[in-house]
Amino acid sequence: MPSWLWTAALMLFAFGACEKEEANIVDLNQNQIRYVVADNFNLSLYDGAIRLAGLDNKLVEPGPFTLLAPTDAAFNELGISTPEGLAGYDRKRLGQIAAYHVLDGRYDLDHTPFVFNQEARSITGGKLFVSRWIKGGDTLLTVNGALVNPLKLEASNGLVQVVDRLLEPYLHEQITDAIAAEADLTIFYEAMKRTGVLADFGRDGNYTVYAPDNSAMRAAGYGGVTAIAEADPAQLRNFVNYHIAGIRRFAHDYFLTASADQTEVRQLMRNGSETIITLFPDWENPNLFMGLSIRGTNNAWDANFLRRDILTGNGVLHVIDQVLTD
Repeated sequence: MPSWLWTAALMLFAFGACEKEEANIVDLNQNQIRYVVADNFNLSLYDGAIRLAGLDNKLVEPGPFTLLAPTDAAFNELGISTPEGLAGYDRKRLGQIAAYHVLDGRYDLDHTPFVFNQEARSITGGKLFVSRWIKGGDTLLTVNGALVNPLKLEASNGLVQVVDRLLEPYLHEQITDAIAAEADLTIFYEAMKRTGVLADFGRDGNYTVYAPDNSAMRAAGYGGVTAIAEADPAQLRNFVNYHIAGIRRFAHDYFLTASADQTEVRQLMRNGSETIITLFPDWENPNLFMGLSIRGTNNAWDANFLRRDILTGNGVLHVIDQVLTD
């Protein structure tokens, strides 16, 4: 064969090899977390949040990262159903929320111990709490009380796990500050101050507070600062402590601990007495629940959760519509 033919053949081979190598590089890049999210139609709103928050470049870095990606349905619960809805959301807050879902490092959540609320950290330093439990033969995972889909989406720079709720970074390190910031919890907050319980929260520990709103406090005879000041200190302290558990508990934690046919669980409170948590299972989805309520041992009916799973650095706050009595 003439030498010029050999040269041409070698050039064609080299060109083809380069094309193949470049194609492989493109394929690898397309498998980074940023593009795994973009390719999943159920994550389109979080994809939009990534772009608006400027996280594009972060999620193509080598990492590794673990991304807890909220579904479009999770955004829908906040009234956001279109990219236009995202654009109208507070840009700074949206950036904080988007980044809070990114963990620095690879976390195979299905390999964590069978323990409630194990602490993890986002790339912004915010705490998240992972629970792994067995229920009805199934292993369930939650993060901040949100259910984690068992299917993992592998990426070249980490992995993506899908959650059924938007995870909002907490605004307060202390749960007492979260209570103080709620305009509808001023009477209960005053009772915490009056009894000295407020000072107890300065110590290390995790707490769950089931705080009655102002309407509930008034209905129980605590109309305001004057009524709180006139109440018997010992009785008031017992009353306040009956609304506090010395453990971190998200709503979904109660469902995880309940057996398949169990609709009530008990929670030990800070005054030594128990409350009763009533669960409302979703019978069409055995691993889900529709809601819950709480009552004291001396309540005639259950208190409803007006707001639940308000995360803080040292606990969880739930707002209820009735005081608890023992």
